Amino acid sequence: PMPSPGVAGLCLSKDPYRYSHSQVATAMKPSLGKASRAINGQGAKYVLSKLNKFAGRHGLNVETMKILLVGLAFKGMPETSDYRDSVALELIKSLNKLNLVIKDFVVGEADIRALGYTPAEDLAGAVHGADAILVMNNHYLNNKFNVVQALQGRKKSVLLFDGWHMFNRRELEGIGITYATMGYMSEG
Repeated sequence: PMPSPGVAGLCLSKDPYRYSHSQVATAMKPSLGKASRAINGQGAKYVLSKLNKFAGRHGLNVETMKILLVGLAFKGMPETSDYRDSVALELIKSLNKLNLVIKDFVVGEADIRALGYTPAEDLAGAVHGADAILVMNNHYLNNKFNVVQALQGRKKSVLLFDGWHMFNRRELEGIGITYATMGYMSEG
């Protein structure tokens, strides 16, 4: 297990409650499953808090920031196109659709459009134009492009929220990118 913005999907969303409920008839008072789901339920709010903190530091408004969300499916590995109950889906409900583009290497562009969002057709271009990049699942292709090259030479501040620790924090901070993940955010 690794700290992340959260886990989802039909099994992980319901099974902790089922296991807890199965113990009701015994003297046990199971609480771990319910507590884990309560914590997990805060994942989207945590990412949004990092986005708001970054915006506040740089005099930006989250409503007008250009945001690239990478990883809509509830998990990246093993691959799935299932985005039901994903933390990313919960997060994008709080963001301005007009300034948001989404890239997922498994969820099709047609599915992203059907949700009412804009797919990122050119990942490098979307990275270069973004004020914030939010990496929300651990698909192995999420970091298989040169993000440093795509962001190098930017005149304005950029936030990269790396929900699964897929990128080199020091390398990104070295070119002036604000790096954030679970429990950490650069000062820049």
